[in-house]
Amino acid sequence: MSWTETSLDRLRKIPSYRDLLQRWQPRKRVHWQWGGLWGSAKSALTASLLRDLDGPLLVITSKSSSAELAFDDLHTLGSGPVRFPAREGRMGVEPEVLRDRFHAMDLATRKGFRGILIAPLAALLQPLPPHTGGPAVLDLQQGMRLEPEQLMRQLMEAGFERVPAIQHHGEMAQRGDIVDFFPPSLGEPLRLEFFDDELESLRVFDLASQRTRHVLKQVKVPLTQELPPVAEADQPLPLEQLPKHFRVLRWEPAAIEDTAAQLRIQGKAYGAALDRVQKSLSKRSMLDLATLPGREGTLETLSVEEYCRGVAEGASLLAQRAADGEHVVVCCSTPAEADRLQQILVDQGHKAKALHLHQGGLNQGFRFPEARLTVLHHRELVPGHGGHRPKPRQRHHTTAGPLESVLSLKPGDLVVHAIHGLARFQGIEALADGQTGGEEVQDVLLLEFRDGANLQVPVARVDLVERYIGSGGATPALDRLGSGAFEKRRRKVESAVEDLASDMLSVQAKRMAQPGQAFEVDEEELRRFEASFPFEDTPDQAQSTRDIHQDLLTPRASDRLICGDVGYGKTELAARAAFRVILAGYQVALLVPTTVLAEQHTRSLRQRFADWPLQVEQLSRIVSPKKRRETMQALAKGQVDLVVGTHRLLSKDVRFSRLGLVIIDEEQRFGVRAKEGLKKKRSMVDVLTLSATPVPRTLHMALAGIRDISNLTTAPVGRLEVHTEIRYRDEDALLRQAMQEELARGGQIFYVHNRVKSLESMAKRLGRLVPEAKIVIGHGQMEPRELEKAMLAFVRGQADVLCSTTIVESGLDIPNANTIFIDEAHRYGLADLHQLRGRVGRSTQRGHCYLLIPRGQPLSLDARRRLKAVEELRYLGAGFQVAMRDLEIRGAGNLLGSEQSGHIAAVGYETYRRLLAQAVKRLKRQGPEQSGKPQNAADVNLGVVAQLPPTYVPDEEARLSVLREMDRIRDPAEVDAVMSSLVDRFGPTPDGVAALAKIFFLKHRLGALGFRGVQLVNDRLVCTIRDASLVEGSLDGTGADIRIITPKTAHWVLSRRDRKPAQALEHLYLTAAACRPRRRRGKSPARSSSARTSRS
Repeated sequence: MSWTETSLDRLRKIPSYRDLLQRWQPRKRVHWQWGGLWGSAKSALTASLLRDLDGPLLVITSKSSSAELAFDDLHTLGSGPVRFPAREGRMGVEPEVLRDRFHAMDLATRKGFRGILIAPLAALLQPLPPHTGGPAVLDLQQGMRLEPEQLMRQLMEAGFERVPAIQHHGEMAQRGDIVDFFPPSLGEPLRLEFFDDELESLRVFDLASQRTRHVLKQVKVPLTQELPPVAEADQPLPLEQLPKHFRVLRWEPAAIEDTAAQLRIQGKAYGAALDRVQKSLSKRSMLDLATLPGREGTLETLSVEEYCRGVAEGASLLAQRAADGEHVVVCCSTPAEADRLQQILVDQGHKAKALHLHQGGLNQGFRFPEARLTVLHHRELVPGHGGHRPKPRQRHHTTAGPLESVLSLKPGDLVVHAIHGLARFQGIEALADGQTGGEEVQDVLLLEFRDGANLQVPVARVDLVERYIGSGGATPALDRLGSGAFEKRRRKVESAVEDLASDMLSVQAKRMAQPGQAFEVDEEELRRFEASFPFEDTPDQAQSTRDIHQDLLTPRASDRLICGDVGYGKTELAARAAFRVILAGYQVALLVPTTVLAEQHTRSLRQRFADWPLQVEQLSRIVSPKKRRETMQALAKGQVDLVVGTHRLLSKDVRFSRLGLVIIDEEQRFGVRAKEGLKKKRSMVDVLTLSATPVPRTLHMALAGIRDISNLTTAPVGRLEVHTEIRYRDEDALLRQAMQEELARGGQIFYVHNRVKSLESMAKRLGRLVPEAKIVIGHGQMEPRELEKAMLAFVRGQADVLCSTTIVESGLDIPNANTIFIDEAHRYGLADLHQLRGRVGRSTQRGHCYLLIPRGQPLSLDARRRLKAVEELRYLGAGFQVAMRDLEIRGAGNLLGSEQSGHIAAVGYETYRRLLAQAVKRLKRQGPEQSGKPQNAADVNLGVVAQLPPTYVPDEEARLSVLREMDRIRDPAEVDAVMSSLVDRFGPTPDGVAALAKIFFLKHRLGALGFRGVQLVNDRLVCTIRDASLVEGSLDGTGADIRIITPKTAHWVLSRRDRKPAQALEHLYLTAAACRPRRRRGKSPARSSSARTSRS
């Protein structure tokens, strides 16, 4: 028998429970009220009722957060609950929420459903799209008759937007006989392929690759795109659609009534919907469960606070209670927690299995004295820790490839040609060229240079053209075609990056030469600590953890940079590094830029280390002088393991007994003097730097040989993208509604106003709009005690709104705060806006960010671009996209220092990055001398039709994306993969597409084999070559009749059947595919049987 069955069996024996069951057993319209239920006792009672009653249950909670806690508890208790979530506010349709609501209602209305449906009150007021059929539901089946045009009309009428390629929910695209669309009710987009009016294929595809994931036979798709936030009179409520045999449990009815009162304030529609809900509930059998005593009866439960004395003492008390006959269950978030607790019991002389240890979550422990039953979470044994945090649910995140979309080209964009320099992209054109004797039609990129001069670049040489990203400021002048000016600038920049790379490598070499400490520890204890992390590691976190441990095990002073988007787990990595160093007997210093962040880190690290006897202290102006002196004395004596502090930590009077690791959070926010102090620290100890300003991937690759960098790019499980809007700051109705909606779901609000003088008047304005909200003010010029008081009130949930300056920008982690208003958002940089937005949406709740701008005031072009970028780049992991967009808006100079800004402006970011990467390789002797131009690509001119017609891929950006995909082809298997992808996305390929893919392959393969170019002339291929020995050696054994004419030219004689363009292409493709680069050894005969070669 499982622990849940044993526990619930004990509950069933209580007389008061049997009384409740007997009263509620009959299916009558009754309304009972029972109380005395502490913490998660309501969950245990609900789970027991589900087993003893003959029908399904609907659990109603006051808030979405309460519903999540209920779900977590009931899941732990094995009741198989189903979420019915609430949509949030004015957002229309949220794809994940709509999908969950549709799925839940579909399950609940099926015959034989006997589970628990959990819904916050707000979810019952919102309309639900039909789920059983009708015009609003699309029932798709393979083989059915359906005109593609009819489907497109139906989707357009439902509010879908027509786009060239699907990127987001609510979009549709058509390419010939293929229709793609992304309904909000599904987690992935659909691809339908037609043969005339027959639906031939129904597939799910991946957004990033645009490739098919799997095939479907049938799917039902609700088409609803827009739904009001509350049901209108003619729209059915969810409760009205539920089968009549559902019994209803209201958890904490007083809290539900409070929420109802808050909702009624928001308008008449809410009041009308609440009246309908009340009427529907009156027709059902209903039971209220509350903490306070109930009208009909009370089930006596107690809290578990008496065990909150630390893990060791609390566990000992529980073991004594178990020895006296109590059934004690302790829930642990991870196996490591259970193992550690069991070891503590054994060390104290108790039996290893004195307590029933179970892996799972529990919101709040409880005791049923009558049943002699105690259930609690392991973390409740730690004072001030609280219960289990609900495990976030796995969500499927669909985003497009980040870099491709940022660097895609549109007509009018500035570009850099690798040889001729800066130009303007005009588009793609198809040209006919008969010079080879064939019927060649090829696509070209049309570039405009200074004085109107045009250059046609074959699409097979798309690698020569990159989008221009400079260093900000004025638009640069176009280069004059053939002037050589760009080559001079490129050589100057090449010399500068050589110096930069040399300096950076010199710093690295000095650090490598500096003797360091190898922190050898008990690896088992370290694993226990890491396993106690209550969330699942992302792949990036796991890899970064391995990298950090490797650094700390090496006897040299390491210096690693951890880059990650806001809320992606950098602090946990810092805690793991600190734990290893402390375990080895050394001290750790965590340096932060602000006092608020120091307070936040101190609290979170004390909580993280709560199960271990580690001393964590703080040094900042928020700490009293007496406490600072005591902390400094303890540091010098080695009595403090980890100290968190601002620049005060860099003072000469702060001495450590045995400093082993310095962790720096947001180094770019420190001043010049502080950075000089950091440089001195760096040379002596291991350093770990945390940055929420992501380094673009391309630059990261260029620096990979110089700096140890770990990138966190994967979103934590359960995280939702933050809804972002640009609005006017005088929209009082918006402010009032958004704030009331956040308060109605039990959340808190940031209002960022970066002017200290007018901060108080802004807080008064907010108070007039929402009188029921408690508002506190925070800014850096306040007295430390007053600031601490305000911040703590907000952190502890005693205040609803924090009206502050940008002191909240870094590191503040308040999962319950999920709405932020950024006043005068046009005054902030792109990275600053991204950081501020990162303060919300840090839990399973949807975050909302409002960028407020003044009405009637003209904004600069850069400001408009920044605001639009933040609004668009709202999806998870967008930090790297933000960094790339920041390159476009502010320029790239700030990444590597202002002295490099001019060099980036001179040649563009991509050329600069390539030059830097090559300089690093050269100085580290990882590769041969190279120029900054793309290398080893051969020109292939065979007179064949080789193009990607606009009739096949109409959108120019999509065509360029496909061309770049083709340019990455390096072997025949990739040719097949690209062709397969095109057929999947666009349908059967027309003439010329396969030839183009093969030419891209030949461009790279022939270049690697020593060719510069090949051209079909009569009966042969006239070749220009780089290396005759390489050409001969590579073709040896292929049967190719290659004749070296001069050291730079060769003739490849073709047989009669291979002299036409199409046949010549196939012969060249098959031969090149069979070759690998190798040099000729010794002298070979003029004509060998395997590779016929001759020299003239």
